[in-house]
Amino acid sequence: MRLGRTLTLFASVSFVLAGCSSVIVVDPCEEGELLCTDGCAEVQSDPKNCGACGEVCTAGLACVDGVCNGNSCGAGLLECNGTCINPQNDSQNCGDCNSVCVDGTVCVAGSCKEGCAPGLAECSGQCVDLSADPNNCGDCGIPCFEGDVCSGGICITECAPPTEECLGTCVNTSTDKDNCGGCNIECPTGWSCVDFACEPPACSNPTCGLFCDVTELPQAQSFSTFGSTFGSIDVFSPACAPTMVGETAFRFTAPTGGFYQFDMVGSSYDTILSVLDANCETIDCNDDSFGVDAAVSANISKGDSVLLVIDGFATGDFQLNVEFVQGCDAGLTSCNGECVDTLADDVNCGDCNIACGVGDHCINGNCESTCLVGSCGTCGGQLALQSAVPQTVNGTIGQLNSGLFPSCGNGPTAEVGHTFTAPADGTYTFSTAGSFGIDTVLTLLSGTCTELACDDNSGPGNSSRIQRNLVAGESVNIIVDAAFSGSYTLAVTSAPVAQCPTLDLGSAVPQTVSGSTTGLQNSFTPNCVGSSAPDQQFLFTPPATGNYRFNTTGSSYDTVIYVLGGVCQGGSLACNDDFMGSAQGQVTVNLQQGVPVTVVVDGFGNGQGNFQLQIQQLMN
Repeated sequence: MRLGRTLTLFASVSFVLAGCSSVIVVDPCEEGELLCTDGCAEVQSDPKNCGACGEVCTAGLACVDGVCNGNSCGAGLLECNGTCINPQNDSQNCGDCNSVCVDGTVCVAGSCKEGCAPGLAECSGQCVDLSADPNNCGDCGIPCFEGDVCSGGICITECAPPTEECLGTCVNTSTDKDNCGGCNIECPTGWSCVDFACEPPACSNPTCGLFCDVTELPQAQSFSTFGSTFGSIDVFSPACAPTMVGETAFRFTAPTGGFYQFDMVGSSYDTILSVLDANCETIDCNDDSFGVDAAVSANISKGDSVLLVIDGFATGDFQLNVEFVQGCDAGLTSCNGECVDTLADDVNCGDCNIACGVGDHCINGNCESTCLVGSCGTCGGQLALQSAVPQTVNGTIGQLNSGLFPSCGNGPTAEVGHTFTAPADGTYTFSTAGSFGIDTVLTLLSGTCTELACDDNSGPGNSSRIQRNLVAGESVNIIVDAAFSGSYTLAVTSAPVAQCPTLDLGSAVPQTVSGSTTGLQNSFTPNCVGSSAPDQQFLFTPPATGNYRFNTTGSSYDTVIYVLGGVCQGGSLACNDDFMGSAQGQVTVNLQQGVPVTVVVDGFGNGQGNFQLQIQQLMN
């Protein structure tokens, strides 16, 4: 409209010419406009005169080509029955069209609840913010004019810098935790918005690098405790059911060694429960065990502690129940979560964590030497290998008693030792492939007989394979053991030391990296599944603090993916083999801005091939 906005009483102009019987009517409107009671109107776009004078579009709808159009609802609004509504607070359309809240409840954040949250007022069955609602600005039923916004309970024509308009409200997106960096980008509960980015609360020494507040539980065998996750912050992603809901953590120290069960029976919401060991690795994780109530268990030694993380698909009041299920049988002792005989256990000889040396065994609670034929206590003798690669030797394992007890499995036969000195820096591979007549166990010991690595069956057939970086002049002992006597083959090969990381991916998100692990070295071992497969490592630096998803969807083989909390080192932050029944891995990790991590693409067993690594930042 043009003229009609200022000449609201003007309808027409008539001129009577002397001596003439005709009247000339001058229309003040331009072509395409109609003269309506409130002035000249462009009926093709005027919502008060849409298509014809007096045809008014319902509030929130626009006039497009002379027709009231319901597709012009703004961000966050929903068209229901020809009207634009806010499903977050409309009690007749709560969360979706025609979802009506029953008497006594109002719509809060898209759900019907009793009463309004603090800071909101009930207006015609809706919970609204009187300081920011353009339809109830300052009080119920006081709307702002079209084009104005409600800020501080006052209708204003435009937002003053540094604020901007978000759904009719002036906000500062650099500090507003509900609109952080843009409209409707909400920070997790307890987080703050700093310089357009969500940041978690800081603490000086967080447990597992995540939890600022960990509550100590009673040191009792069986009890229940109560609490709430309302207002808690989201810093942890459960291994069994990743969520972005706030959680709380407890530390439990076992008063008696044995098997403990922890469950959430009696809680008010759908819970997820995780139990973590002293290294912050997940021992057990559960979503629904008793209905929607989670339950986990762990075998805990006396005096040892575990971390219990209470999470869920929502927040609410919870009940945590601790129950001592059983201890160890008579004559056994609980050590590191296992029931062992300390009179005969070589790792816990006489008491927990007292390990016998290589070649010694636990007899009546004392470490004693049983076989000293070869170096490091081998019963089948010792062979000196040439200081050269590649090389292959053949030998025979006899039926004498076993003198060594390697950590990955023991054969009852007389093992054979081999001394080897690395001729140059490199990655050396020791393999019993070709020993198809016997099931081998391969152990790598240092020059002083300390176990460096152990493997049973990661090679083809029942063969064993160990890969280790050695420096020039470094000597090791290679021990070949077996389930029964027979002939064996031992091969030694080498390759240049693998460089880590394979590639620095920088901070770009999202991004996809394609590559192959075929023929590469096995530099890392995942903590969630057995693997001796080759791998690649990628350095990634988060551009902002938040949750990031890494997956290998689209890869050609059974992959394993894990994230290390440092540059080619550090503890595993998350590890996954098969996500949701697929052969591909996926992990979600909460990372800090600017703190680099290493993403490792590995394989299950000996799996290798072409892969795709995808990195995404999840919006909170």
